[in-house]
Amino acid sequence: MEYQICKRCVMDTTDPTITFDENGYCNHCTGAIKNKPKTLEEKDHHSFHEMIELLKKEGNGKKYDCVLGISGGIDSSYLAYLLSKNGVRILGIHIDAGWNTEISSQNLKKLCDKCKIDLKIIKINEKEMMDLQRAYFLSEVLNQDVPQDHAFFAELYHYMMKEKQKYFISRS
Repeated sequence: MEYQICKRCVMDTTDPTITFDENGYCNHCTGAIKNKPKTLEEKDHHSFHEMIELLKKEGNGKKYDCVLGISGGIDSSYLAYLLSKNGVRILGIHIDAGWNTEISSQNLKKLCDKCKIDLKIIKINEKEMMDLQRAYFLSEVLNQDVPQDHAFFAELYHYMMKEKQKYFISRS
């Protein structure tokens, strides 16, 4: 096979399984685009808007429609944007387990200000968290995020009870 590089990505004929279509696009990026997961709105527009209406109905008379676990990463930020764009009143819960930088904290606050989300940042004891994560690491447990996840869900449930919320939203 004559050397060729995909016109869309960086893959080339050094990969023995590569093929190209008439446009010069490889089977790898074409397949990835074809199989790309759809956004929440694209997946099931009807269900998404039913969920929004349910959240608003259940939130009627309350300060918030739901609690949102928000890390500041792309998944939870996109959820925050989508929900706020659709008029959902959100209490955002963020867990700082000692990994936040000043810039990440500022970006999270900017996102919540822009989306009109009340944000609660819970700072957990860094030394305890590091000790737990170290114990998981040394015992060769594959998921070292378990201690942080437990703290995260405990705080979510705490605020759900406090705000009498039935729903929390989290990326899956």
